Amino acid sequence: MAEPAFPVDEQGAGDTVVGVADPPPTAGQGICDVQQLQQALEEAKAQVERHEATAQAMAHEIVQIHAARKQAEKQVQVLRGLVPAMQKELEELRQERVQRDKVDAKLKVQVEALKAQLSASEGRCKTLLHEAQREQKGSEELKVCVARLEMEVEAERQRSEALGARCAAMRRQKRSAPLPS
Repeated sequence: MAEPAFPVDEQGAGDTVVGVADPPPTAGQGICDVQQLQQALEEAKAQVERHEATAQAMAHEIVQIHAARKQAEKQVQVLRGLVPAMQKELEELRQERVQRDKVDAKLKVQVEALKAQLSASEGRCKTLLHEAQREQKGSEELKVCVARLEMEVEAERQRSEALGARCAAMRRQKRSAPLPS
């Protein structure tokens, strides 16, 4: 196998010639190379501009991120400052609940005691009602007895008056009667 006219580099690309100068370009080839270089330069400039725009946008985003971070840190500090107050308020609420639970327990005991008193009062009221009903019944019976006694008294009075009238008549008769000699 014959060796190439120009030695190739280690990677075998064949575009780097070691120790040999590039052959001089022809006139047409030089113009093409300049145009390609100008086009490559324009593309490189456009790419640089895009990268710069991207870099500026990223820098702006970084500034915004830093500002947001500072704002977030301030908010965190504010929230950290609120934590002790909130913990204190929470503890106060817990204490209030404990007190409320104690009061509720006392009220429940009082309510149960009042229910028992009410039940006892209801029992006494029922007993008093029964006694009042008996008294009323007895009173009605007493009224009947009193009415009967009044009738008997009236009858006795009338008899007594009749007896009195008879006695008076008998006395008159005795007085008017001739005395035995």
